[in-house]
Amino acid sequence: MIRLPKLSIVVPVYMVEPYLKKCVQSLLNQTFTDIEIILVDDGSPDKCGDICDEFARSDQRVRVIHKANGGLSSARNVGVGVAKGEYIGFVDSDDWVAKEMYEKLINAAEKADADIACCGIYHVKRGQTSVYYAFEHDQIFEHDEAVKKVLLNHFKSFAWNKIYKKELFEGLRYPVGWYHEDLALTYLLYERAKRMVGIKDACYYYLKRSGSITFKASAECKYHDFYFAYKIRIFIY
Repeated sequence: MIRLPKLSIVVPVYMVEPYLKKCVQSLLNQTFTDIEIILVDDGSPDKCGDICDEFARSDQRVRVIHKANGGLSSARNVGVGVAKGEYIGFVDSDDWVAKEMYEKLINAAEKADADIACCGIYHVKRGQTSVYYAFEHDQIFEHDEAVKKVLLNHFKSFAWNKIYKKELFEGLRYPVGWYHEDLALTYLLYERAKRMVGIKDACYYYLKRSGSITFKASAECKYHDFYFAYKIRIFIY
């Protein structure tokens, strides 16, 4: 009988050659080792695909999927579709995580019998690191309170500073071709979760750089933000 990993970590990869090794190495260095790392090469034209394959050859926990370019949502969705873990986590391929991050999140989720566990975030910008978001202390939130807080943006809607029970994604995927797609799905995952737990530790290092999607402020980005805000308002009503 094949033993399945406890946690699947999905990493969409596109044009991040200078950052990819640091990202993946931070996952391989996790104190929680019952993981699979799914690197989704989204048709990256640089050497990212080769770097992914190199990691797969050196560690059996790494799986690589090469696909035609379809964008961040498409890559995440492919990773979710093949994930074997009981829990799913996401890491953007220019970011990295503290070595205890997933051990802390798994322990918190199982202790609280929670479907989602969330940690704090560090901002890394121009070589300076600062706490961007964190809980004051470890906290457990029942369904209604958790949904309310994510809708009010008290919990950031980022996909990547959390772990989720895989079953929450049944029939749900990130919208392809949209910017800030986290906004479109995170509140729906919280709606399905019976309980959420937040840990006080900031464990996720979020690199802000000029070439990232987050830095784009085009009219299209703004329209997508407006549309998702409208969808959330409809959901609230």
